[in-house]
Amino acid sequence: MNNRVVTLAVCVLGFSLLGHFACTAESRDYDALDGSANGGNAGTGGSGAGTAGKGGTAGSSAGTSAGGTSAGGSSASGAGGESGATGGEAGSGPVVCANDNDPCDADGLSGLCFNGTCSTCIDVTDDANCKSAYGVGHLCLQGNCTAGNCRVNTDCTQQQPCLNNTCSKCKADPDCGDATKVCNTGTGACVAKTQCGGVASFGVCPVNPADHCCPGGCADVQCCVDADCMDTTKACNNGQCQLKICGAPTNGDLYVSPTAAESGTGSSTCPLKTLIAAFNYVKATPGTYKIHISGAITGTTEAAMGGAFPYMLPAGVSLVGSGVATASITTPVGLGGFLIGDGGTHSISSLTLQQQGFVATPPAVQPSGNALHPTNGSKLSIDTVLIQGFNSGIDVDTGTFVTVGSGTVSQYNWYGAYINDGDLKIQVATAPATHLDNNTYGIFAGGAALLAIAGADDGAGGKLVTADYNARTGIRFASTLAGDTQIPINSIDNAQMNNNLGAIGTYAGLYLYAGASMVVTNCNVLNNIGAGIRVQQNGTGTMANINLGDG
Repeated sequence: MNNRVVTLAVCVLGFSLLGHFACTAESRDYDALDGSANGGNAGTGGSGAGTAGKGGTAGSSAGTSAGGTSAGGSSASGAGGESGATGGEAGSGPVVCANDNDPCDADGLSGLCFNGTCSTCIDVTDDANCKSAYGVGHLCLQGNCTAGNCRVNTDCTQQQPCLNNTCSKCKADPDCGDATKVCNTGTGACVAKTQCGGVASFGVCPVNPADHCCPGGCADVQCCVDADCMDTTKACNNGQCQLKICGAPTNGDLYVSPTAAESGTGSSTCPLKTLIAAFNYVKATPGTYKIHISGAITGTTEAAMGGAFPYMLPAGVSLVGSGVATASITTPVGLGGFLIGDGGTHSISSLTLQQQGFVATPPAVQPSGNALHPTNGSKLSIDTVLIQGFNSGIDVDTGTFVTVGSGTVSQYNWYGAYINDGDLKIQVATAPATHLDNNTYGIFAGGAALLAIAGADDGAGGKLVTADYNARTGIRFASTLAGDTQIPINSIDNAQMNNNLGAIGTYAGLYLYAGASMVVTNCNVLNNIGAGIRVQQNGTGTMANINLGDG
């Protein structure tokens, strides 16, 4: 479809392409009225001496835009008429289904039928519908009806923890995600840490041989008192034997380096060796902390000291790396990085967070584990972080608010960012740019999601916020929520959605659902295989609140 025809189609549908709007799109596919695209190939013009050529016949596909009908003119020399104009490519309408909450395929996800159209499910709200459609043991997780039977530990029986949305037996204390509980390794239950009874101080915990009995109960520690260190040069500091000459951390700054000695205190001169040691320090001495990370932290280095990913980031803690090239955290295959569920405010900056074994291409199979997953109304700011190889690089859950600044790259994930009933704000006024490129989806927003992107020109014809080269769609937005106090209106300004690879009739650089509320201005949407901008029919949703103009 050429840009002149697109502009006319947009005007008919009530959109605006006037003023400064430069959402440059080489191909656009608006099918919000009936789910179809363009007409099939036109017929060929007739020929014959002195006889007008026969006009091209509209394509026989379900598309609404017929092929051209250029009639041949008569000629004194008896030449035939012109060939008919070629119609557009055949359209591919939305997935049609029969009954509400029937199972169906929604862009490769296990979706649910709603008002005759297949849609992604809404997390939590559609849990029961997923069970009905796909069987017991299914939940709506990130818009996908998938296997799972819990969201939090209290959903499970027999005191089992909820691990990766499945009630499972615990194997170590971190599985319990609760500082007041320890793992009973015999039963797999998370039990109160007060299990020592008459066991002597620093004796073996009766329910977990990896723990020792201290005055507060069972704990994974090196010592309870100085004497347990059996070294007069060391003192017991928050359960760790540390050199007395190191000194304690100051001003809420804790330092972690996997190459440090196990006796470190967390000061800048004597770093702690692991994240689990830093988190244990924070739990023993609550407060506001910045944990400064250098070196390469892995699942192996953490496991050596009793730690395990994914970690629940303690209240009051922010992570600051020494730089994306010098501070890295690599989680085991299939496991996420950090859950953030205390409802507080946190920040993560200047580090790399990646999953072991990831491949530097958009994943062909959806991975498990989310890199950063705030929940329960928590607030998270992200700056200069490289995230790669996860299910979601940034997972914005119900009631949470996430801000992303400059220099952040989320790539080689299934979702660069996934928004479910939460708020995501991306603000990049100056270089370095922030990229959500080379994922399956750059940004995927559903449920009651809110999205505000404010980028800027990069000075070379591009933008400082990009969602490029994703295997399916640059930005997919299906939320009908208009705004809240943190994001008053959904908007995408000065962003770039180029060279996305999803198929014609199914994906696009920018994919909006009818019924969504969104203002798009000053964007580049170029060279996408499926379409530049696609507006998808969605039940009874309208396009009244979709503005592709200056707004």
